[in-house]
Amino acid sequence: MIVMVEFHPPNNSYKKQVEKYWQDVLRTPKDRNPTTATDGSRQDVSTDPVCLAHSCTGVPVTRDIGTISRGKSLFIAVNPVVVTEVEAKDDPSEPKLRKLAKEDEDSASEATLIIDNEEYKLKDLQQYRFHHGMFEVQIPPDAVAGLEPPGVCKAVADGYYVMVKPLSDGQHTIRLKAQVDTPFTEESPWIQDVTYKFEVK
Repeated sequence: MIVMVEFHPPNNSYKKQVEKYWQDVLRTPKDRNPTTATDGSRQDVSTDPVCLAHSCTGVPVTRDIGTISRGKSLFIAVNPVVVTEVEAKDDPSEPKLRKLAKEDEDSASEATLIIDNEEYKLKDLQQYRFHHGMFEVQIPPDAVAGLEPPGVCKAVADGYYVMVKPLSDGQHTIRLKAQVDTPFTEESPWIQDVTYKFEVK
């Protein structure tokens, strides 16, 4: 059965949601962070929208996240990037952070979202690329990506974020695949492949 999905178009609510997504991700220590999870145990399904995080594991993972209450939208980080002041110590200005984030996402050769039997490729998702800066984030001890020192700093974000209207009751599978060929923090491509399984009821 093909599930027809309606996307919420980018607007001011996207700005707030992208900011909240990265604030939540960055303030959560690595050992409890949803982006480093290899299963669904760290997924919070109590929010609306429910945020389906990207994966920083570097390997394909499947996250079985249980039940999502009917009527909840999904905020999906298909291929996201954030750049913080602590990663650009030589020049932590907003123009520099924006440049790094843009160049990172400009080099994306894949951004694929598969919702049940419907597949959306990079060309389909172009209108869902969103840039946001500057905003404040909290870096904890033992942060993801080795960010340090702990404390408050500024950040900008870029990437592909999709808001999906509530899905029908029943079992669903959502898969996110992405590749950034020249990420600003690494010499090799950044790759993710994460599959979410859940039931709406």
